[in-house]
Amino acid sequence: MRGSVLALELKLQMTEYWEERFMAIRLNGSVSTIAIVLAASSLGAVPAFAAEQATEGQQKTGGKRVPEQKAGEDEAEKEIVVTGTAIRGVAPIGSNLVTLDRDYAEKTASTDMSELLNTVPAITTAGADAGENVFSYYSPQIHSLGGAASNTTLVLIDGMRIPGGGTRTAQTDPNIIPSSAVQRVEVLADGASSIYGSDAVAGVVNYITRSSFSGAEIDGKVGFADNWHTYDVNGIVGTKWNTGGIYVAAQHTYRSPLAMKDRDFLSRGDFRSVGGRNTNNFNCSPATIRTPSSGSEVYLSPSATTTTAVVTENAPCNSDAIYADALGNHKRTNVLLRVHNTFGDRLTVTGTANYQHLRAVYRFGPAEINNVTVFGPGSASSRSDQINPFYIAPAGDPTATQQVITWSAIRPGNDYGTQVAKNDTLYLYGDAEYRLSDSWTVTLSNAFGHSRSYTNNYGLICTACVYEALNGTTAASGARSRVTNVPLTTANALDVWQPNGGRTSAEVLA
Repeated sequence: MRGSVLALELKLQMTEYWEERFMAIRLNGSVSTIAIVLAASSLGAVPAFAAEQATEGQQKTGGKRVPEQKAGEDEAEKEIVVTGTAIRGVAPIGSNLVTLDRDYAEKTASTDMSELLNTVPAITTAGADAGENVFSYYSPQIHSLGGAASNTTLVLIDGMRIPGGGTRTAQTDPNIIPSSAVQRVEVLADGASSIYGSDAVAGVVNYITRSSFSGAEIDGKVGFADNWHTYDVNGIVGTKWNTGGIYVAAQHTYRSPLAMKDRDFLSRGDFRSVGGRNTNNFNCSPATIRTPSSGSEVYLSPSATTTTAVVTENAPCNSDAIYADALGNHKRTNVLLRVHNTFGDRLTVTGTANYQHLRAVYRFGPAEINNVTVFGPGSASSRSDQINPFYIAPAGDPTATQQVITWSAIRPGNDYGTQVAKNDTLYLYGDAEYRLSDSWTVTLSNAFGHSRSYTNNYGLICTACVYEALNGTTAASGARSRVTNVPLTTANALDVWQPNGGRTSAEVLA
């Protein structure tokens, strides 16, 4: 009986490793150790081998069965050690389908599709969705293939392509879908260009919306940090009848602006003390100055008596990182309507309408005025009408009659203009499925998408106007572009040497 049990165990082990060349089994018993090496092709001999061992044992004991060991004997004598090779077969080709269901989405507290997909290691969305603007959307990117097109990952909704958006790069924005309408997200992190085309060379992300819903749900999320907050409200309401149903899902998201000055790691400018590099520049207020005698080096202010080499390590100013926004004000509202109905027992029609409105406002930092030639007293007579009445020669070169200035246009009140970006997207799709039989169906589907993105800038500085207020022309070099120029006076000139001295007129500052 013991031999039969042993043969059964041996056969199970050998069946599991039938691909291996051999298997060694060592049996530790109270009398001796038996080593058995079997070829994979001789699996059928296992029961016979066990039977022969049992017969041989009976002959040695006079045909009597050997009594089994008592339970109290040393447990080590019953040890069975099975040793096999570690060689594995060929691994399956391709990637597994990753599915993110509603339970997973609720556990991650994701407010939109970008946040949800960022939890998948294989996917990046090129940064935080909070900073999204209409230049180009942070569409999902699987693997982020270098040297590939701007979007190598195909984004689908219910298996249908969606319209692109953005004023510079037409990329898909998955956040047009209310999160309450999504049933699950399927991610194929492998090339699928043979099925979908070249835009799926890195993979496919398919958002599956709810097929139907009955009842009402609403939820909200609130987030906050120092000088920043966000909230999200989304809900769904629907009903069903015997042959179909309808539901409406909607979502509204708001994120407040975050100024760079509110985060030390953004506004520091010079990061060398924490192991980084100096990101400052030479756009300062008062202006930095180069004179003909200083060559490529600059005076860091009109009062400077020595020059400084123009290298990154010496850059002293950081006005843009102090006054600009790191994240703009962000508002998004989207709605999805789904209706489906079955006519008779063969025809089912489904229609979906999806609309979103996105508005983002971004505050700029001071304008940077670079390498503008300015003329002072003593300049050539041909430049007499271009002499800036506020001109100050640097203390280290008091006889300089002209200079090249680099300036940060810091304004009173620190209002440097804003950019308002908007997007409106309408997406309609539907399908009709007809059952020919229990095994065959015919499906007709179509989609229509329209996306409109635009940006408007307000309150920005007029660079050409700054040039004219500095040297009387609209060129940074001071080269004349017309026969006569309006002479510079204290009424129309710009003071970059003592910008807080009140010498520039209100008309020019406006």
